[in-house]
Amino acid sequence: MQNGTNVKNSDVSCSNKASDTIDAIFSFENLYNAYLKCVKGVKWKHTTQDFMFNACFRVAKIYKSIHNGTYKMDNMHFFKVCERGKVRNISALSLKDRIVHKCLCDNYLTPLLSKSLIYDSGATIKNKGILFAKNRTVAHLQKYYRKYGNQGYVLRVDFHSYFESIDHDILAKQLRERIKNDDLYNFTISLIPRNIKGLGLGSQISQICAMYYVNEIDHFCKEKLHLKFYSRYMDDIYIISNKFNVLKNALKHIVRKAKELNLTINKGKTKIGALSQGFVFCKVRYVLTESGKVLKLITTKSFRSMKRKMKLGLNQHELIESWKSYVAWFDAYNKYTLFSKRYIRG
Repeated sequence: MQNGTNVKNSDVSCSNKASDTIDAIFSFENLYNAYLKCVKGVKWKHTTQDFMFNACFRVAKIYKSIHNGTYKMDNMHFFKVCERGKVRNISALSLKDRIVHKCLCDNYLTPLLSKSLIYDSGATIKNKGILFAKNRTVAHLQKYYRKYGNQGYVLRVDFHSYFESIDHDILAKQLRERIKNDDLYNFTISLIPRNIKGLGLGSQISQICAMYYVNEIDHFCKEKLHLKFYSRYMDDIYIISNKFNVLKNALKHIVRKAKELNLTINKGKTKIGALSQGFVFCKVRYVLTESGKVLKLITTKSFRSMKRKMKLGLNQHELIESWKSYVAWFDAYNKYTLFSKRYIRG
């Protein structure tokens, strides 16, 4: 197995353990711990306060409904959020359903699926979040420079409407390969709503399933094409190589694999460019200089977003502190100083 992956032969049967059953996973203790995690940060909501008023009884009711086979999900609340000019469809779960989803993911589904993910894939997994992806990109660029300098190419791949394009039937087959217990598999599938297109944002199960959905592409690129400088954060992929034809061939295979998963490549955001010109990944613009220094620059969109928030007259103190924490990781002292003089101090 190539370096960068963490798959073991024993993983195929890892869901055959005696503890991987509905009774073991949805114990009262696990459900109550999931409840405690779900109410963090949202105790101000009246629905949360109502649940907390009689929490033990409510959790016991969830426990009973799961174990006697009568559990049913509540209707989801649908709304739209505009993020960076892009409208996203959010499918919000009730607190009861969020507890069940968290209990399943934390105690079974996330550990199970994450075992087969390559090392260079992040999102939704503990210690593999946005900071991991950023630091991993810097590490890739530093290793590349020591071998090839700053001359080369980078392929950026983006999937069109990723969450909405995920095929329920294909996902079900993928989960069937991992979950050997029939009752547990059927229960997991029942938690994925079929009345919406793809997977809705807002569900923890949707997040880990979306992370796992293109795992086949990751392994193909790493193990078959031997692309060392490959990384993915949910639906964003970059590949660095010193040969243009290698990336062109990789893109051809990715397009073919994506088609098998009923995914469409976003042609506007998918392109091969010169590495020395820099590229954007996870809202950071990376530039590899001739001296080998990796510059981490703030994107223009981030500046524009902050300008809009300042002009709206939102909580200035919180915005400033948040902005300072955000830019601390970047190489952007001069830009931050000019921005501060114009929008924060005056």
